Amino acid sequence: MKKYTQEYLKSLADFPKFTKDTPIFDGMRIYSLFVDDDGELDLIADEIITAPTDDDWYDYNEELYSEELWDTEGIFWKVEDQEDKGWNILSVNEIFRDELSQKNPHFIVTYN
Repeated sequence: MKKYTQEYLKSLADFPKFTKDTPIFDGMRIYSLFVDDDGELDLIADEIITAPTDDDWYDYNEELYSEELWDTEGIFWKVEDQEDKGWNILSVNEIFRDELSQKNPHFIVTYN
């Protein structure tokens, strides 16, 4: 992962905290940060949330799912890691489970 200044990482840590009540939206960025014992921050993940396209579904599953399955209430999102450009299609529940899995106070998850 790229090296960022502590000032930049602190600005990410100051964004709103990602919680189970946070609405997921197209274009959302989610930042996961680790705070070491000295208070230094490290960016663990920088992800962008977008609505999956037909091509995304095809690439992800190697067969096209029907629109009714994935367009219902916008419950599936494409989650792309900004460092390695890898991506997954996840449900809202999977996003919350992944992002909120760390109960350790050394982890901060924010969004914008």
